Order: sequence, then structure tokens, then C-alpha cells
Amino acid sequence: MAFLVIGIHVGAITNTTYSPLLIAIQSMAVPFFFVCSGFFLQHKTIRTEQERHTLAAYLLKILKLFILWHLAWLPIDIIFILRDNSLGLFFRNLFIEGETFFSWHLWFLHGLLVAVAVVSLLRFVKVPLPLVWLIGLLLMWLGDAGRNGLFQGMPLVTTGMIVREYDEKLVARLPLGLLCVVLGILADIHQYPLALLLMGGGMLLVVTSVRLKDRLVYSTIRTSSMLVYFLHMYFVVLLVFLYPKLPHHYSLVYIAWGVISMLTFLTAYVFIRLSKYNDFKWLRQFMG
Repeated sequence: MAFLVIGIHVGAITNTTYSPLLIAIQSMAVPFFFVCSGFFLQHKTIRTEQERHTLAAYLLKILKLFILWHLAWLPIDIIFILRDNSLGLFFRNLFIEGETFFSWHLWFLHGLLVAVAVVSLLRFVKVPLPLVWLIGLLLMWLGDAGRNGLFQGMPLVTTGMIVREYDEKLVARLPLGLLCVVLGILADIHQYPLALLLMGGGMLLVVTSVRLKDRLVYSTIRTSSMLVYFLHMYFVVLLVFLYPKLPHHYSLVYIAWGVISMLTFLTAYVFIRLSKYNDFKWLRQFMG
């Protein structure tokens, strides 16, 4: 899924218009991350039986990641702030949208932070989880899947929570998930509401229909995927700096997509390897 996000951002800087089907498939990536976050959050809540403590700890964790990754992006922000004299725009985008100059990917952390904060507030006043989910659906419908934590993040996170809450009662998970994905793709192509929820929730049902034994490699894959997501924009913005007037050619976007994906994966691998040494154990803070 992280590699689909790379394709979205490479397409944006090359002004490439993908096919409607590929756009819909790419659009599935971030919603899937949101619903997975909600699924694992609810899993931990069920396991610990301490909802308030779990939600509070999760909020602090996401806030830490939001601050750390924005600090890591700050050198690039400074270049644009000085070039365009745009300090005010920087702070506005940082606090309202969660992203700054080319840090498009970091809006996810801002959206997740807002989403979980809203869920925490509603659960604090004893709103039942199914009703919280329905409120999320209403918000997504009214906000037409607006790209923020309230209209997109909260409905998707609660969808993941609902799937985990009623995990044992869900039947025909695989066919239901595939149906939701297909309907979501069709809805996205025709710009119907709730398309992202259908795609993200459907993909979660597909993935969780496969029961695998816990293995250490799964944790490594998850960490690698997260690092690919957070590191790829460094290579995207490098491409912008190197080729400010990037020539438009349809095949160019796929070459750039592949090269940036490879470089990001290698960087993530080095990142993980270095974090195992004591001198670089501080890198683990960037992995949650």
C-alpha cells in the first residue's frame, strides 16, 4: 500500500493523469492505513480492557510521531520558508492540515490524531462504539470524504474498530470484503460518497480473512511499510529540486515511481539495520 502512495505523489509532481481504475486503486492505500490503525487500536483496547488508558497512550504515540517526522522534514520546510517568505503559511498548514511544503504524507498522522481524539471524546461521554461509527459515516457523507481527520480519518478509524469489535461475528468475510472493494472502486471512479470507506474497510476484511500465525517477519514488514511511507517524499522532493521543470512524458512517471520505490525501500532497510545498534537506537523513536 505504501508503494501506491509513492505513485500518487510521483504522479502529482509530474502532472500525470492516471487511468480512472489506477487512481481508484491508489486511493485505497491511505484509507486502508486508517482502518488498520483503528483495527489494531481496538484490538489493544480489548486485550488490555483499559479503553481510556489505551486511547490516551495511542494519542501520545501519534503526537510524538507527528512532531518527530515534522522535525525531520524541517530542513526542507526552511528552504521554502526562506525562498517564499512564507512562515505564516507554514504554521497555518502545519496546525490546520498537518502538512507543510511537500510533506503531503504527514497529513495522515494529523488526521489520525484528530480522528482518535474525537473517538476518545465520544467514548468518554459513553457513546456506544456502533453509534460512534454511525456518526463517522454521517460525517463522511456530509463532508464528501474531505481530506482531514474529521471527515475522513474518524469514519475510517471507527470502521477498523468495528471490524475488530465484532470480529468473531463476521461471516463470509472474504467475499464480503471483495464485494466492498469492487463497489468502492466503482464508487470512486464515479465519485460517489463513501467510496474510500468501502475500499479501505473491504480490504481490511480481505486481509483479516487470512489467519496467519504470528511471526517476527510480519513486524518487520509492518515497520518497513511504515518507513517507506514516511521516507519516500524525501526522494520525491529531491526529484523536484533536481528537475524543477520536469518534462511531461507518460512513461516517465512509471520510471520515477519504480526508482523512488527502490531507493526508499533500501533507505528503510538501512534505517532498520542502523536502529539495531546502540549508537543509532534513537532511530527507533521514528518507528512508533
